[in-house]
Amino acid sequence: MVARKIRFSTQSGSQPTGPDWLARAKRLEAIGYETLSMPDHMVGGAWSNMPALGAAAAVTTRLRLGNLVLDNDFRNPVVLAREFATLDV
Repeated sequence: MVARKIRFSTQSGSQPTGPDWLARAKRLEAIGYETLSMPDHMVGGAWSNMPALGAAAAVTTRLRLGNLVLDNDFRNPVVLAREFATLDV
């Protein structure tokens, strides 16, 4: 029987401050989370997810990042594809 690794993922919205967001990403990576996802909502003071995920990528090395949902009514698919490609660099 092949042993399988259990992986943990979480979703997170905006944090009160930029430093709080970066600290959360670093803490999640340090305690072993594999993936951090962020929703893309245009209401409720939510942050733009692409810059927030880019900032999280800058302070982590192993944490996988992703979008939970995308508000495609407000996003051009070509521009969105370019943003994802840039995040993946």
